[in-house]
Amino acid sequence: MNDESIRLKTKLQRLEDVLEKQRWSQKEQLIKFEKSIDKLERDRDEQRFAADYNKEQVARYQLVLASLAEGIYAMDADGNVLAMNEQAAKMLSEEEITPYLLQASSFHNSPESTIVEVVEAREQIYQITARPLIDQEGKIVGGVASVRKAPHHM
Repeated sequence: MNDESIRLKTKLQRLEDVLEKQRWSQKEQLIKFEKSIDKLERDRDEQRFAADYNKEQVARYQLVLASLAEGIYAMDADGNVLAMNEQAAKMLSEEEITPYLLQASSFHNSPESTIVEVVEAREQIYQITARPLIDQEGKIVGGVASVRKAPHHM
């Protein structure tokens, strides 16, 4: 073998080594990419599961609210009605219940406070029980009220 052949073989070997390193680098990148895709798919599946679970929870709560004989109203601290079941709409309008919800949401120092009032509306006598709406941190964020027909002896 002459010097030129040896030199060419050495050069060829170096090129093959470089190519092999690039192949390994590409394989490593592909593995990392596949792991990233797997993680994204798992995250997506978890989010879908959580969203489905939340939808089921909302449906359950709506079913419970719809099944109650009492009217239920919930309002945020700004006076916006957050929730109202069908019975509530039949008993008192938003305008009629709002003062009690606002009063309940103003109990800044006593979240255990309750307002109980008897009112006449739509040719019926109703008992309103209103309390502050409290978040997970114990902060008053609005008011919640239940309304039911008052017992006849009131």
